[in-house]
Amino acid sequence: MRDRKGTAMHALSTKVLNTIRSHGMIEPGGRIIAGVSGGPDSVCLLRILHGLAGELQYGELCAAHVNHGLRGAESDGDEQFVRELAEELGIPFESMRCDVAGLAAAEGMGTESAARQARYEALEQCRQRRGAQWIAVAHNRNDQAETILMRILRGTGIHGLRGMEYNTRGGILIRPLLDADRQEIEACCKEQGWAYRTDGTNAQTIYTRNRVRLDLLPKLEAEYNPKMQEALLRLGRQAAETDAALDAAAERYISGAADGSGGARWSESAYSLSMDGFAALPPAVGKRVLQRCLDRQAPGTDLSAVMLEQMYQTALGPEPAEADAGRGRYVRRMYGSLWFLRRPSENRSEEQPAFVPVQALEETGLQILQFGGRDIVLKIINVNRGGTGDARGLAIMDWDKIRETDFPVFRHRRPGDRIRPLGMRGSKKLQDFLVDRKIPRHQRDTLLLLAAGQRILLAGSEPAADCAVTKETERILVINY
Repeated sequence: MRDRKGTAMHALSTKVLNTIRSHGMIEPGGRIIAGVSGGPDSVCLLRILHGLAGELQYGELCAAHVNHGLRGAESDGDEQFVRELAEELGIPFESMRCDVAGLAAAEGMGTESAARQARYEALEQCRQRRGAQWIAVAHNRNDQAETILMRILRGTGIHGLRGMEYNTRGGILIRPLLDADRQEIEACCKEQGWAYRTDGTNAQTIYTRNRVRLDLLPKLEAEYNPKMQEALLRLGRQAAETDAALDAAAERYISGAADGSGGARWSESAYSLSMDGFAALPPAVGKRVLQRCLDRQAPGTDLSAVMLEQMYQTALGPEPAEADAGRGRYVRRMYGSLWFLRRPSENRSEEQPAFVPVQALEETGLQILQFGGRDIVLKIINVNRGGTGDARGLAIMDWDKIRETDFPVFRHRRPGDRIRPLGMRGSKKLQDFLVDRKIPRHQRDTLLLLAAGQRILLAGSEPAADCAVTKETERILVINY
């Protein structure tokens, strides 16, 4: 295979090109941010991507360097090296500085974890600034084996055993070198005469990954299995296959395809999952269902094995019941569903009511209010003029009965609220009404109410008897949000 100049491509370039194509990493015309530390792996990645411009037909390649500020002048030297490399290749260069030590202290994280978080955040910001589609990082096969071994040591499930993926974050983060060994990367740099920087801390066992790389993995290979790296990589591939099967089974259940019902068990608007048939699922599939639902409610949430087991037992057990899901989130089983929820902030101030603009509605027939983070659209329709065909919305009510009340407002519930349901002569406590209607506890405080004093005229989508539409109604108020 030949590059854009017609010369024979290095074997590693061919391998990287095959990896990119087989995993659909890069499409013609898009922009790539390459994370370049200055070490052999990232230098090799940048130079190979640059050489494959003709084959890949991307729009732009930018070299991005994150200066962690941990090694003083040596860190600055790395930054200058990458800057000069980008100039040599004639491509854009961006440098970002991060206070890793400050982040580690503020978040109670280790330096290694803080550096990784800061690096990915900086690269993502760079991607957004330049309007790029992908961030390319230089992880290789050796990194993959080390990652799997580290996760085994820390305790992981099937998903963690699969190691790093070729494409993550919806295909934004790509790893074109993941099929390449560290040895062939360094050999390629030597053969091509590509200079790179050496990080002195890589030879020190001050970080967990370095200890695994320098001490543990060589010991396992020397004393237990000379092909330990291959065994770890094989385990990762098998875990990936199992993980994909679990994902597929979970999605079939969530979508209702597992039993042919065709009705989704997941409610996107309420963040709830129907428990119909859940107990019959194998435990591994049931737990994956919960993980997938939590990802829908809160993408990127890390979940420990202990928390997942507690959520699973809550889903199987009697209701009502709750389980913590970490980072201010929890699940609650109630009314035949499992709800994925966020705990309200303790210092959240009560929202001010939104008064119904009675006079403005009379004049214009259409008004929009803001309350509870949403727009409430109010529209008056004259029944006598044949306008009932437009009376579709969250709720319809008798406008003239509402107009006669004192200062109607949209708000949330308060102690002492009462409502007169349709078909009842007297009123009842709003709390009792919500229980009767099986409104989940966590939704009661945020339920949209239309009230006149402590008299509730509308609860969610159900009007009270006081303002319900009847045969005598002349004007209808249609409410949407």
